[in-house]
Amino acid sequence: MTQARALQSLMRAVEPLAASMSINEVADLFLAAEHRAFLSLPVVDDQGLPLGLVSRATLQDIFMQRFGRDLRGRHPVGEVMNPAPLIVSLEAGLEEAAKQVTAQLQYPITEDFILIDGQGHYCGLGTVLDLLKAMEARVAQRNRVLRQALVDLKESQAQLLQSEKMASLGQMVAGVAHELNTPLGYVKNNVQLLRELSAPLFDLAAAQAHLGQCLNDPGCDEARLGEALQAAEQARR
Repeated sequence: MTQARALQSLMRAVEPLAASMSINEVADLFLAAEHRAFLSLPVVDDQGLPLGLVSRATLQDIFMQRFGRDLRGRHPVGEVMNPAPLIVSLEAGLEEAAKQVTAQLQYPITEDFILIDGQGHYCGLGTVLDLLKAMEARVAQRNRVLRQALVDLKESQAQLLQSEKMASLGQMVAGVAHELNTPLGYVKNNVQLLRELSAPLFDLAAAQAHLGQCLNDPGCDEARLGEALQAAEQARR
């Protein structure tokens, strides 16, 4: 809902009064069920332009005076209306209307405010209570949005922090792997070199052991003994 439509939703359709109506007639209107929720009633001219507001409090002050109804009851209500009421355009936004009303509001609150169209014609009444409730709901909605945005921000920060931790851990693991691979490669090369160097010694030891077995074996003939001697000689070289 746009702010302009939100302001229109607060408008109460109230039949305006003519400035020539008597104070007694207006007082009777205030007693009607459809007007009990209003602090004031609008007064407009023949062209539908607002002239002012007559408040319930003003009439009560008149009637509380001694012989007030008898002395002033037949007077036109235009004599006791507020000629400078709060007037808000329906084209204004809700927040703009709230600023305008609260800036001009007087305490205690004894009047509502008039709503007009773009041409300045009377459209209806707005109550301060309805406006404050609408603003309270708007603030509550914004607070919910802000709270959700804060939750999302914290979750994003937590995910970012976790990603940074994982990236740091990956870098550390890569560094440790590099530090381990370097000496392991060195050891591997040395072991391979040691194997290559020790292989002839193992071969010589095996040939000498075979030759010893032949020398100690009475059954070893000259051919086998020659082969053992030849193998030992080759291993020694």
